[in-house]
Amino acid sequence: MAPKSRNVTAKALQALLVRIGSESSGTKAILHDRFVRDIHESRLFKRRPDWQARQNMDSGRKLRIMSIDMGIKNLAYCDVEVDYPSKDSLNATMEVLRWEKIDLVKARRNVPDRLPSAEKIKKGTKDEDGDVDPYSLPILSATAYSLVRNMILVGEPDIILIEKQRWRSGGGSAIQQWTIRVNTLEGMLWAVLETLHSERKLMLPKLREPEGERDYEVSGVDPKRVGHYWLAQKARQAGTVESIADTQGAASEEEDKVVNKKEMSRSKAEKKAKIAILRSWLSCDPPTTACSIRDTAPRITFKFGSNNAERTRQALCSPSKPARRKKSGDSNKEDSGNSIEAEAVGESELKKLDDITDCFLQAAAWVSWESNRLQLLEVHNRRRSEDGSVAELSEEVLLEMVKEVGEGG
Repeated sequence: MAPKSRNVTAKALQALLVRIGSESSGTKAILHDRFVRDIHESRLFKRRPDWQARQNMDSGRKLRIMSIDMGIKNLAYCDVEVDYPSKDSLNATMEVLRWEKIDLVKARRNVPDRLPSAEKIKKGTKDEDGDVDPYSLPILSATAYSLVRNMILVGEPDIILIEKQRWRSGGGSAIQQWTIRVNTLEGMLWAVLETLHSERKLMLPKLREPEGERDYEVSGVDPKRVGHYWLAQKARQAGTVESIADTQGAASEEEDKVVNKKEMSRSKAEKKAKIAILRSWLSCDPPTTACSIRDTAPRITFKFGSNNAERTRQALCSPSKPARRKKSGDSNKEDSGNSIEAEAVGESELKKLDDITDCFLQAAAWVSWESNRLQLLEVHNRRRSEDGSVAELSEEVLLEMVKEVGEGG
């Protein structure tokens, strides 16, 4: 009797979806349909389908990504150029051109253009003490416009990634004032970017990109999906995936329950672990993601193309506090994931480095997800028939994809 053919499991489908940056919650049927759809949707080439074909042809233009970690007093951004140097390789190079954290309240005071007139200030932009309120709508809208014009679009990005904000934290019923302010700025950035994009389209005599200018695509990115992706990659590479199983897959997509001390501690531990992962990348020679991913996964190599980016790299890789020594009784214990490295991140450092880490990991995840998608598509394309057609994503093809990337069934 012939052995019964294997079927791809919901867990394996979740692993494949996480690998390409897609949502991983739902029934097996939903997961299957989502993967069949998303595996054919490019994250890098959606707006510029010609870029993949010409990027290795000495065009001199690389794909540019602006990654933004939202905040007002702690907005961080990472401006990078992406390239695939080897034509037949999925290993990408990410050159960091600008990378820093800024205080928009202070920065706005030093920018003279489009400041609200005295008449606007008289009509409600002052707080109870008579000072100008930097969070009033007239001031905040001018801040958003200035941010887009003078920081986001100055590098002519192809892709703009904006960290998605939540209205509530930990399932609580209250909405904090600071949350409203940051979410308001997020909405304004989207509105300004869409307005400028639509106006440029209307002004163009032809629906094509004028010479010397770039079109851009704006995407909102779930920070939990980015964090869980890199933490899962590191855990699988270290063989400790079971230790973070409760933070991966479908569980990461569900609504958070009421916050408690344990949840807060886990959140802080994850922040420290992400900083540790990024430090491990940037401490390699050359800097690369290879140390935290499996050998079968495409890697990213990093370059730093400015003094601005290099200063930030040095600040992140030079901890102000020494790593805590292990106790003598712990010498026989095995390390799990980034526990030791994470402990070296002090409370003051955590606050200082968290935002610049998140915007960097967000950009790197976007590139990694696309390389992973192309890797899985290669498995599919190997089944191309003589007439050039490709078969549907059958159970057999999906199982081959799972085997190719070593996710387990």
